[in-house]
Amino acid sequence: MTFGKRQLCDGSIFPEKNVHLLIGKEVMLLGSQDFKDYPEINTRIAGIEMKWPAALINIIGQENVQVKRRKAS
Repeated sequence: MTFGKRQLCDGSIFPEKNVHLLIGKEVMLLGSQDFKDYPEINTRIAGIEMKWPAALINIIGQENVQVKRRKAS
């Protein structure tokens, strides 16, 4: 999956098995400011397990997932 030249505003994304996420050098990922775009997931914060809004990019229980940023030339 490759993002080209643009700004993207989104909530949580969850790449699945065998996905390589390539963020282009001129791409800006912007997180939505609306909490409904971030589903609550089971997480652990300071040793306490609780439901908490997911991050912008989440890789949970997957194999062979890569997140890379294309370097500026």
